[in-house]
Amino acid sequence: MSTESTPEPKRRGRPPKPAAERKSDNFKFRARGSIRDQLEASASKNSRSLSEEIEFRIGQSFNYDDIHDAVDDGFTRNIRLLFGGADHTITMIELAGYLRRSIQAADTQVDSDEPWFSNDLKKQIVEDTFVHLAKRALKGAAARAQQEAKSLKP
Repeated sequence: MSTESTPEPKRRGRPPKPAAERKSDNFKFRARGSIRDQLEASASKNSRSLSEEIEFRIGQSFNYDDIHDAVDDGFTRNIRLLFGGADHTITMIELAGYLRRSIQAADTQVDSDEPWFSNDLKKQIVEDTFVHLAKRALKGAAARAQQEAKSLKP
């Protein structure tokens, strides 16, 4: 009898990279056709691959959780009461972020040291950018609400 063991069959394809050299981990998950279609459309619109779009959206959900947790701490209790609940407070925080981005856009596009509210061109850029961002957010919120309502139907 031989003490030699049978050699393992050779793997096909290129050898895997060491963990430190890999760009990212692979995950598998299932999604309904409508979700896949929405992801593909959004990925195309945002010039991302499907994987990048999924990763981006999952990352955004953690940002939302962080905001939600911040809204639930004791410091913001009065703000929550002022805006009518945690969800409304999150909406107000998002709108404040849109305003900040709109002001940054105006400051980038107009060469002036005047504040945005004192410069008519900057004011118009802030208004246009803010309205665009808010409309886009409302469309997304409406789509999510419709999707959630469909998933709750028996």
